[in-house]
Amino acid sequence: KFREIYNYIKKEYNDVNKYNELKWKQVLKGEGEENEDNALRIYRNYLEKNPHDYIIYIDESDKVEKGRNSPIIDDIENLPNVDIYRISATHEYTIKKHESVRIHDIKGDIHPECYVPIENMNFTTDKCEKGDGGLKNFITNGLNYYNKNYWLPYQKPYVYINPGVKKKYHKMARELVIKLCKFYVIVVDSNGITLYSPENKQIGIIESKSKELYELIIQIFENIDIDNIKGLCIVGGMCLDRSVSLANINFPFVPSHAIISCNSSDGARSYQMLRVYGNYSHHPLYVKPPSIYCTHKFRKLCKEQEYIAINANNYDT
Repeated sequence: KFREIYNYIKKEYNDVNKYNELKWKQVLKGEGEENEDNALRIYRNYLEKNPHDYIIYIDESDKVEKGRNSPIIDDIENLPNVDIYRISATHEYTIKKHESVRIHDIKGDIHPECYVPIENMNFTTDKCEKGDGGLKNFITNGLNYYNKNYWLPYQKPYVYINPGVKKKYHKMARELVIKLCKFYVIVVDSNGITLYSPENKQIGIIESKSKELYELIIQIFENIDIDNIKGLCIVGGMCLDRSVSLANINFPFVPSHAIISCNSSDGARSYQMLRVYGNYSHHPLYVKPPSIYCTHKFRKLCKEQEYIAINANNYDT
């Protein structure tokens, strides 16, 4: 899409310039070079066209600019009639990439109504030892912790588990959820989204991720009454971050619990994982802020990253 945007704006800009050059030559020829001032007056007042000015907003700019579109975004920004505004809660990469930036910060409370600040979330921290065994124990402890409390206060929990990027970890998490909780499980990975029953049977798969995740979930539950299931768990790694919508106000579940094993030192990445669960307090089934089972390091990184996001003007740019 960025290439299409560039080609469209560049063509329009070039077409306007060609038109203006042609009109200027015509009016100058008609008035004669000795009357250049009068020709310029006629041209400026009646004939000259200006290309449209464009303002482009790029949401999740840090994620977008790390990808393959980064060079073409720079080309678009170099067009004289384009201004680009980047929107990001994890904006360090954007700031480092550009020699200088203008930061536009919203004063006061920047949180929209649906946003749950980290200080209001319910964290339970635990160690996640290295290796497959450590990850398995961590997820098992998290599920048992929530089982012991009957997943309260939610009657139908909607759980997000991020065990890392490897598919074998997704399989491990899925099997643990089904064994210990008897929930339906959706695995989100490079293959698409795959639905498993509480008996660990694959029910369906959608390869395309062209819609919002909650829309795909409704689609894959086409032959199952989603309103009457015991619980739903989403398992995924890099395919799930803060740009993914797990629900909307008409979806029959509200995100309630998360188990995140991340031991990364990347604050931005950690924050993106957490924010998947942070924007649903406007949901009609919302009861209280989500419960997050994670490592102490993950919680610390997320708190630091949220402070950076809210206090962007602290940067010396």
